[in-house]
Amino acid sequence: MEDKRKPTAECIAALDIGSTKITLAVCPVNDSCEKERVIYLGSVDSKGIANYTVSNQSDVVACIRSLVSRMERELEHAIDHVHVAYMGGRIECKPYQAKVGCKTVEDKSTNTIISEADLKRLEEESEKYLQGNTHLIFDKEPVQYLADGERITSSVVNTYARECACDYNLFIAEQRAHDRLRRAMENAGLAVDSMRLGVRGCVEATTDLRQRQQGIAVLDIGTTRSQLVVYMGDRIQHYAWLPVGGKHITDDIAQGRAIDHREAEIQKIQAGRKLESCIDRIIEGNDDGMTENGMPSVEYIIYARILDFVNLIMQKFAEWNIGCRLGVNGLLLTGGGACFDGMHTIFEKLMATKTVGPRMSVNLGISTIYKCKCITDTSDQAALLRGATAIGLVHAAEEMRQRAIDQGSAPRHRPQEVHVEPQEPDHDQEAEDTSLLGRFLGRIAKSIGGVSLKDEPGFEEPSK
Repeated sequence: MEDKRKPTAECIAALDIGSTKITLAVCPVNDSCEKERVIYLGSVDSKGIANYTVSNQSDVVACIRSLVSRMERELEHAIDHVHVAYMGGRIECKPYQAKVGCKTVEDKSTNTIISEADLKRLEEESEKYLQGNTHLIFDKEPVQYLADGERITSSVVNTYARECACDYNLFIAEQRAHDRLRRAMENAGLAVDSMRLGVRGCVEATTDLRQRQQGIAVLDIGTTRSQLVVYMGDRIQHYAWLPVGGKHITDDIAQGRAIDHREAEIQKIQAGRKLESCIDRIIEGNDDGMTENGMPSVEYIIYARILDFVNLIMQKFAEWNIGCRLGVNGLLLTGGGACFDGMHTIFEKLMATKTVGPRMSVNLGISTIYKCKCITDTSDQAALLRGATAIGLVHAAEEMRQRAIDQGSAPRHRPQEVHVEPQEPDHDQEAEDTSLLGRFLGRIAKSIGGVSLKDEPGFEEPSK
């Protein structure tokens, strides 16, 4: 049978691989500059992922192939190149300045200028930050360029300079976890066009330049961990991952109510609006959280875990000294863990109890860049929250493509090859935690699937 699918060059695709869901976003390429752009979103339950790292190649590959095949049938596009969001292993953000001497001489002059070749050498120089083969730089953000130590505020190329430099935010991951994900993409028949820090995609999808310039925080809530990033001056000022996510709320409900996890997830979703209406009574101490049968209410259990979450966020804000500098933009919640009625209202009210002065606004980070067409989710809002990372990666790739067109050269897909040595199985497991719920009941010392909120070694991330 003839394959009528269009070539992959006519669409841009991005994958976000999480512990619970794998999400694919695809945007057909259209050079007619239509005002309303359409993006297709689809997701499947993920298998073979543990702690955001590939633990079983065959399971992950099967999930990816299933999702890609369904999207190809929907769009009649072949998908063989993707941009990939990365959140595996332990990620670090490191500031680094790369410097090179300018070798290009201006025509009919003795003055040296910054050339495209110098910028390429800066990129190569930044890779020298790491020595050894246990970690690698998988993504980087140029913060600012400098000519002889002075910040460049106009075009970089052709600026007079004897020496040029660039301040980078380097995102560093474990080589083994990174290579496992690369191998999964190759086994699924997909070439990786780029691999980026997941939360950068969220920011790209849910904020605009003005917000990033003024200052805004974005919290991408995952299954068992979340990413917190603060932008100021259109660059990442602070980054950390927090060892808590949406699954911990479900685990607390299952433990506190003595029910299975499927029922706990249902009760969590149903309790959202009710908690939003009674959160003030709980905060003021007018609701002790106990039901008539002596068990904690679902609303109080959710409140207890979210309060732990808020305490972690406020701790990071205090360390970074930025709480009062976020202004009207405040905090955006996005990711699959934010698919919970009233989540942003509960966060805002709890954060207000931790601050002095104007209340910090908290909103849901829902992308409005494209018109969304969901091929799997029944709720557009849930799809947009869960798909924020993939949407952002597609948007960034579209902008890069447009810049290449403006400069006279269309982008070409360049599959990146990676040689992966066989690795020993990874037996890392999540740590345990003591939640506020446990302290409240006085008899629950551990919550199922919890993680350490105080002693987690990966919790502290360097900030700039």
